[in-house]
Amino acid sequence: VGKLGRLAESHVCAGINQQLKVCLWFRDHYIDEGQYSEPKASPELYESFADLPRCLVVVAECDPLVDDGLQYADKLQEAGVPTTVSVVKGALHGFFHLQGAYPEAGQFAMQEIKDWLSQF
Repeated sequence: VGKLGRLAESHVCAGINQQLKVCLWFRDHYIDEGQYSEPKASPELYESFADLPRCLVVVAECDPLVDDGLQYADKLQEAGVPTTVSVVKGALHGFFHLQGAYPEAGQFAMQEIKDWLSQF
């Protein structure tokens, strides 16, 4: 939820404005406006990220939430949390559960997850 919307003006991806409208619709039906700035709605707003486990952050390049995901990863790294970031090029919000429509993006992300998990 975070700062949803700033990407639409700063990033050029086909369909980004329509995605933004859909994301805003879901946000508005999921939580009340007064909750937008609560950390439970936008984890990047937590004050401390210390002592969290290592993390893999996978973001879609053409997602209205990509900046939020990358900022969250930055905050984890700044707190000393081992964090791996993977940007799925050309992918839209929701690509992972739409693998029939975006098979290459889904396969790429799945491989990134498998590779990350194989460390343990």
